Amino acid sequence: MDIEFQLTSSPITSTAGLAFIGDHLKETKLSRHLSSVCPHVRKSGRIADIDVAKSMIGLLCLGKPDFDAIGEYRDEPFFTRSLGLDRLPSPETLRQRIASWPEKTRHVWRDFNIRRLRRNKKYVTEKIHGRRYAAVDVDVSPMDNSDTKKEGVSWTYKKFDGYAPIFAYIGPGFMLNNELRPGSAHSNHQGTGQWIAQTLQMARKITDETILFTADSGNDSSDNVEMLREQPNTDFILKRNLRKQDPAEWLALAKEQTGEKKHEEVDIGARAWYGAEDVVLPGQDDVPEDSKVKQRVVFRATERFARPNGQYLFGDEI
Repeated sequence: MDIEFQLTSSPITSTAGLAFIGDHLKETKLSRHLSSVCPHVRKSGRIADIDVAKSMIGLLCLGKPDFDAIGEYRDEPFFTRSLGLDRLPSPETLRQRIASWPEKTRHVWRDFNIRRLRRNKKYVTEKIHGRRYAAVDVDVSPMDNSDTKKEGVSWTYKKFDGYAPIFAYIGPGFMLNNELRPGSAHSNHQGTGQWIAQTLQMARKITDETILFTADSGNDSSDNVEMLREQPNTDFILKRNLRKQDPAEWLALAKEQTGEKKHEEVDIGARAWYGAEDVVLPGQDDVPEDSKVKQRVVFRATERFARPNGQYLFGDEI
């Protein structure tokens, strides 16, 4: 199975850094929860599931995600001492034990991550225009796995073979949720809406402040908008996918709303106007005009007549 470890950081090279991770992993609830979902084999000398997990997390925090890397720390006591381990599993044991864990093991790590963040919830919120929010940012980040034959590796939009996992961060960049997906999966792949709803539910377990959800145009769909509108205590910003709309119409609307002369000088060769419009959500053809559900769209329309260095263009770009 694929284990979605939530602890993320730059590789840790100091004993103190690894000890910091070890202190968090001492939590009794984590050990009990992991034991409750993992198959039990009563055998003398068997390494506990939590110690297997700690060993793998230690490797990940050191920037070494391969099972075989555990052998490098056989004769380095700081690794076992920092993580509170009596002994290390062999590479084979580490691989086999983790591979045997059921899918529901991922809930152990999600719950653990929620508890860690909830205890430090003051760090996940910020004031935006005078109102306190917990920002949740979602995006797909393709991983390059070229020249491998791993299951799910396929051609990504970044034009290499790999995976296309989706990540959610809360506050200044704490990992909140993630999902490993095939490389061919687009941003709004099947099940993305349910995953976003799960992510927002996790965020609400961490803080009582309003959630501010943001995502790029890959997640601009009527289903996602409808789902986000129904989320309690949640505001959202989705980058608009213009699809086949004419940018000139948006520019004309912005000039009308802002005023022809009230523009922003972007650079020496471009000007911008701002506007807002209530857009009717799709799928309401049979709904009376005064009853149709609308969503506010804010936008900036830029008219470029020259490059930033002053070189004029043959025809304006919008």
